Amino acid sequence: MRRDAVPGLGGTLLSPRAASEWVRAQADERTHAGAAAVAEWAARASTGLGPSATERRLLESLVHLFESALAFTCRREGDYAVAATPESRTMALVAFGWGRPLTPAARRVLRPALDAGAGWAAAFNGRALAIVDARAGSPRRIATIALEDLAAHEDASLLTAALLDARAFARDALADAVAASDQSSYEVTRGLREGVHASLAALGRELPFDASLAVLFRLLFVLFAEARSLVPVWHRIYRDHYALAGPAARRALGEPRGAWAWLEAGRRLLGHGCRAGTLRMTGFNGRLFAPGPVRRWAASPHLDSRLDAPAAEALASLVEYRPARGGARRVSYAELDVEELGSIYERVLDLDPAGEGRARKESGSFY
Repeated sequence: MRRDAVPGLGGTLLSPRAASEWVRAQADERTHAGAAAVAEWAARASTGLGPSATERRLLESLVHLFESALAFTCRREGDYAVAATPESRTMALVAFGWGRPLTPAARRVLRPALDAGAGWAAAFNGRALAIVDARAGSPRRIATIALEDLAAHEDASLLTAALLDARAFARDALADAVAASDQSSYEVTRGLREGVHASLAALGRELPFDASLAVLFRLLFVLFAEARSLVPVWHRIYRDHYALAGPAARRALGEPRGAWAWLEAGRRLLGHGCRAGTLRMTGFNGRLFAPGPVRRWAASPHLDSRLDAPAAEALASLVEYRPARGGARRVSYAELDVEELGSIYERVLDLDPAGEGRARKESGSFY
């Protein structure tokens, strides 16, 4: 079982890493038994259902999951079903067409939840199981897990059982998990904001403000792109020698000498592109990857530079944060929304000492 995140968990309702931490604290013998039943259901559904399956057939399969594996009592209500615990806590069960997008704000989800007086809904499209937050006043968010992950990964089926088992659902386990995830996301965002300020301060010891801002935004952009495989992190050369989250980064953080030369090599690779053997990529171009004011980035054959220590400190501030409890943790850029990253960009731009908005253009932050 992976210790850092739940594989295959998508959507905005639950953070994969926060969900993994939450389920480890909640799991007991009943949860593990439920997880085995969930995995068995997912394996059978994967082989027994296909594109020809009707919505009625998909709903029957979803009802079977809740009755046989999660200990709910279900009743059909036309084109949806209602799952109830012994304490009369309810959840709406909805089927989408095979492979259709699972949309949290869809009428076919919200109407059954409203009619059943349920704050939550489960949806199934034959390929993935979804949990929808239908509570009044809550944003319409969704958590999805593919059937293949439920069948193959214990932590995925364990999370599903911990959230949706009738006993756990009756004691608001689902709401507790969402609250824990929201708190974790808040701490990550707050920690990253503090890290951005520390990173800018470190770079500012040796670079003008505009140049520091360009380096900072470039680091954030690349970390975000690597987390989403927008750059060739799957290629061994890039992953081992250029990636900001790879072995070269760990070496730079441990021994700063050559850190600036390494970052400049990455800037040139991503800015100009590359066609070397199987490593092929189109350059990003633009001001964000333009050369900075310090053109001589190495002072000797050892590739040392006065910018080594500030560069290593700046990167360290962006890849780790310290939550309210526990030690340092890595920032998961895969879990950051574009809007969250954009808000951090805007906050930094407000620090422009010139007060003339020049930093936005010079740093390439319009990217």
